[in-house]
Amino acid sequence: MDPEGPASARCRDSSRALFSSLTVLQESYKEVEDQDDEHLYRTLAWARELWIQGLGMPAMLPPSVEEEVKTAVGAARAKQERDVRGRHADSREI
Repeated sequence: MDPEGPASARCRDSSRALFSSLTVLQESYKEVEDQDDEHLYRTLAWARELWIQGLGMPAMLPPSVEEEVKTAVGAARAKQERDVRGRHADSREI
């Protein structure tokens, strides 16, 4: 028998269950957060290219550069790469 009583044992058991649940939720959140970021950057890339196309400028559709982008830094690099490519394409048309 627990020297602190049955209430103490129930409290420890519920604390363990809560900790286990929190661990599962944190792992799930991390997985979904990565997927959410990837969808966000892909959507931003499409929106940018469709906007460029709507302005009558040459667009890169589909925006394949950002397919594997999962961070804000990666998205900025991909956008910068697209801008550089776009400038080179514009200079050839002139």
